[in-house]
Amino acid sequence: MPKGQSAIEFMTGYGFVFLIIAIALAMLFLFSSVPATVLPTQCNFLSGFSCTDAIYTNTPTGSSLFISAIDTQPGIVNISAFSSYINFLPSNTGVCAPAVATSGQTVYCTATFTFKPKLGNIYSGSFKLTANYCAGGASNLSTAACPYNSITSFTYGGNVRAQSSFLPLTGVWRIPLNVINSQSNALAQQGQIPISFQPITYNAYEKSDLGNIRFYSGAKELNSWCEYNCTSSSAINTLFWIKLPQGLPANTNTVISMYFLPKTVEYDGIFAGEAPQLSQSYAQYDNGGNVFSGYTVFGGLSTLPAGWTNEVSTLTFNPTNINIVQAPGSTNEAVYTTSLYTQAQVPFVLDMLVGTTSAPGFGGNIGLAPTTVSSVCSGYATGTWYYSGGIRAYATGDCGIDEGSLIAAYVPSTNYLVTMSYVSATNIVASVNYGAPQSSTKSQGAYTYLTFQVNPNQASNFNVYWARYRAYPPNGVMPTLSFGTVTKVG
Repeated sequence: MPKGQSAIEFMTGYGFVFLIIAIALAMLFLFSSVPATVLPTQCNFLSGFSCTDAIYTNTPTGSSLFISAIDTQPGIVNISAFSSYINFLPSNTGVCAPAVATSGQTVYCTATFTFKPKLGNIYSGSFKLTANYCAGGASNLSTAACPYNSITSFTYGGNVRAQSSFLPLTGVWRIPLNVINSQSNALAQQGQIPISFQPITYNAYEKSDLGNIRFYSGAKELNSWCEYNCTSSSAINTLFWIKLPQGLPANTNTVISMYFLPKTVEYDGIFAGEAPQLSQSYAQYDNGGNVFSGYTVFGGLSTLPAGWTNEVSTLTFNPTNINIVQAPGSTNEAVYTTSLYTQAQVPFVLDMLVGTTSAPGFGGNIGLAPTTVSSVCSGYATGTWYYSGGIRAYATGDCGIDEGSLIAAYVPSTNYLVTMSYVSATNIVASVNYGAPQSSTKSQGAYTYLTFQVNPNQASNFNVYWARYRAYPPNGVMPTLSFGTVTKVG
């Protein structure tokens, strides 16, 4: 057979093999030369958990592997050990936090090595998580649900491929919070409580936007929402809201945990989130609907959300709010809802972030109304009234003739958090920016509508950012907090 023909047949028969080898070499060259930010990280559990992230980082004494994973078991998993191999070298320590996980919950595991990797190189390895499993159900919050014993012990293994970096992994840290209800009434199940602290005290553990903070009751992660001063770990004071599924009995205290996860962790917008205006992309991590009994954010919309009706002549949708404007000559002047905010559970609290650009003569109301709002004075809402340079606790039925008790002086182009506590049909208390409350001046009737309304005779307007409906604290007094000592758990 001629040599030329043999060569052609050889290339035809085996050319695809060379092509595959060439592609493999090209990919190897690509991943050894492209910037670090585009190098792939691979992390897989073989069963039991779903790996969501892996970070391999240099440390002053060696290196550390960080794994973020979601428990996919239907019951409760009690983790007793975590270990890893990188380039066939074993870890010297390993731990997961929290140690007890329920279905759908994220756990964070760290293994440390004395091996010092070369920065930027790709390393492969394996890991295993040893745990006890029991079918206790996701609602069981006890950390003692699955005692350690050999009978129920399982090993959940996986593999990882990651690039060595200098990311600042500071581990997982925990603070116990003692929540004290000294009142004779209980905080209802699914109730909300504020967690206020000074981020500057813990800035060694915090991400700059506080996005690595989580709250737990036993093994169960609690829904949390940061309201203000959430953009700097050097802030003097910040406020988180958490929801307690089990409530808080009268005259008792309970211990929950505040965790600082590695600084590479961010809000997830599901369990952990923040007020919509605080994210780089508007409402990127806003999970208010998972924290509060009713919640509406009005920024970035083109139409009103479900359950809201517009009787205003002019309504402008902006990136951060809706602007409610009363057109001259109009007789209807409200935006109202019935589906999200009801009196199914009395007492309750309404909070609304609002502001205006009007002159001090502006007249408008946010509050509760008995019917759909019209030009009839008896249909006016009770709540908080902006009028004649002041913000007032307002009473119903007189179209503003009775201006109500002065709460604060009104300053144009300023936003206000207005709070209305509906204690009973005859006791509605209003406050501004968590300041001193003022009761309304008249007896109230039954109200079924949450409304925002402006005065039809003053061409008034105001901006509405968000509104929420939450549990009324026992006797109007929020539980108190005491903070324990920070300890490292991972």
